[in-house]
Amino acid sequence: MKESAFTDRAGALDANERVRLMRDGLVNNSGAVVSVVVGIVLVPIMLHGLGTESYSLWIAALAVLGMPAGLDFGLGATVIREVAARGREASEESAALLQAAGSAYLVYGILGGLVITALGLPLSRGLHLSPSLQQAAPLVLALTGFVFFAEQQMALASATLQGMQRFDMVNLLSAAAALLRAAGIVVLLEAGQALKGLMAWYALAGLGVAVGGFVLIARLDSSLRYRPGWLRWSSLRSHFSFALASQMIRIFIQVIWESGPLLIGLVLGSVWIVPFYIGEKFPATAVGATWRVAEVFFPAASRDDRMRNAPRTREIIELGTRWIAALAIPVCLVFWTLGPGLLRAWVHEASPDAVHVLWLMTGVLLADALGLSALSILWGYGKARPLAGVLGIVALSTVTLSVALLKPVGVSAVAWAMLISIFAGSMVFLNRVCKMCGLGVLELMGESYRGLLLPSLLGGAVAVGLPRVVPLHGWPELVGATMAILSAYALGFLLIGARPEERELARQIAKAPFLGLRAAFKSVRGLFGGSGPGGH
Repeated sequence: MKESAFTDRAGALDANERVRLMRDGLVNNSGAVVSVVVGIVLVPIMLHGLGTESYSLWIAALAVLGMPAGLDFGLGATVIREVAARGREASEESAALLQAAGSAYLVYGILGGLVITALGLPLSRGLHLSPSLQQAAPLVLALTGFVFFAEQQMALASATLQGMQRFDMVNLLSAAAALLRAAGIVVLLEAGQALKGLMAWYALAGLGVAVGGFVLIARLDSSLRYRPGWLRWSSLRSHFSFALASQMIRIFIQVIWESGPLLIGLVLGSVWIVPFYIGEKFPATAVGATWRVAEVFFPAASRDDRMRNAPRTREIIELGTRWIAALAIPVCLVFWTLGPGLLRAWVHEASPDAVHVLWLMTGVLLADALGLSALSILWGYGKARPLAGVLGIVALSTVTLSVALLKPVGVSAVAWAMLISIFAGSMVFLNRVCKMCGLGVLELMGESYRGLLLPSLLGGAVAVGLPRVVPLHGWPELVGATMAILSAYALGFLLIGARPEERELARQIAKAPFLGLRAAFKSVRGLFGGSGPGGH
């Protein structure tokens, strides 16, 4: 197998770092998986324990909490970039910035919590609650403000750990928060606690996880110890442009991915939102996973920006582009071939509009994966302002095309608009990152996708042929077919298209359960005073 054209350059990534970056991309989805599973399990438990009306207030409170969730004024991206770029020894400037960022998160958490608390009374009156729940609602919203404060401290701990490239710890904290909150809610419901007690526990558990995160960070690197003080504008001023542009990037991304249902409702009517929502659900979930994979390349690029190590950056670009595509392609094969069956198994009836949206949004997933690594790396390199400009144009194009096409084309117009706009944006990102590193776009794409064609054809052949042989009517058959497609692609990839570091990652994944059991066995022996490597 021919090695990457980038591997013979001085300062290139070694095999261990390549494996670590790819592994971090997978690990960075583990916390989200735990949170989703816990959320699914918790819904019927809470609905049964609280009753419909109290549970609806819980949902409304969390919706209020989610409104400002993406508004951090670019502090998160700024902290990640500074921690990643600071090197082994913290400068006075970086220490001052991190202290100011900690203070800013503290102030923002307090002010945001107070705003949510102040909104409690008018919001509770507008929800048409029963008299008893009406009395409790302001306190529930006030406790939601406390949850917001806790969430901001968790966000600071997470951003710091991402900058340290400790994505294992980031996802451990995320999973711990989900599990701790869920366990407490179940216990409190069994004890007969009302909604106020559940919301108080939700806040306290989040704050406890944040404190645990700060302790962990201090143990990993004492120079990053949480030291909030007076909020000094002078420490933030030089980073203001990057922070503001980062906030605009997040806003434009939200417009691109979340404006569709609103536009459909305004132009065609609310009834047409349903087929779009059903059709885009599976691809949108996969997009979230690819974005979390891309996140690991942001701090890696930030570090190389400070080091000015162009050869390493070229390899990171090539590695990120290839890895995201390698993960996205088999998922797209599943959605394109089994998509209609998946929709019917999920909602029992899948309209032609929903199926059409599913197919188009799968194309959007692939178009987005094309430039996702380039976007993350450019962002990590501090190119936030040009990125914000490009994403602003993509957002405007998505909205404009959607509005123009909705009446003549129908509900799938939004998916067409996203496909066209996001593909164009991805090509711009690739072009910019290639110019930055002195590469050609075709050179980068050819090297990144080398070896992926034959595994894709093998997975595609199984995807097309399997439904002709085996009827796929229910979840068991569809899950089995999905595993067959993914297995065929993975087998072709490992035998034909994989590079040495990709095979090494596969070996590590295969050995992980055995290594985990071995470590657990050693720990148990140590607890009971056993001798051997694990004993003390």
